[in-house]
Amino acid sequence: MRLGHGLCVECGGKWEGSQGAGDWSKGVFLVSTRPGVPDPQSPANSIGGDHFPRFTWEPAGNATRYEILVHEVGRGRPVVHESGIHAAHLSSPTRLEYGEYTWSVRAVNHGGEIGSWSSSVSFSIDRQ
Repeated sequence: MRLGHGLCVECGGKWEGSQGAGDWSKGVFLVSTRPGVPDPQSPANSIGGDHFPRFTWEPAGNATRYEILVHEVGRGRPVVHESGIHAAHLSSPTRLEYGEYTWSVRAVNHGGEIGSWSSSVSFSIDRQ
């Protein structure tokens, strides 16, 4: 039986041993399916002077939420790190200054299993 984004399996049966025979207890297990990898769409390349870009991606299979990282080229820490995103897009919650950036996104399924990061996409915010 299919349940949400995982597989629901019911099992049970009989056992037999030196002490006799009986029924196994029945159980229901939810087998989680690892989420796919989202496909980043935009921004890419130069986006002009928009300091709050909208990040969009093609949804990943078996995903219920997403996590995104945006790095300014040459800096170690991400300038945007958001998780718990329930749509395939996010407008930057942080003003991004002029410069070059990379971003990537990954999916998480209903059981909290984390998928692989997408490929990184580069973009720049340019003075107009």
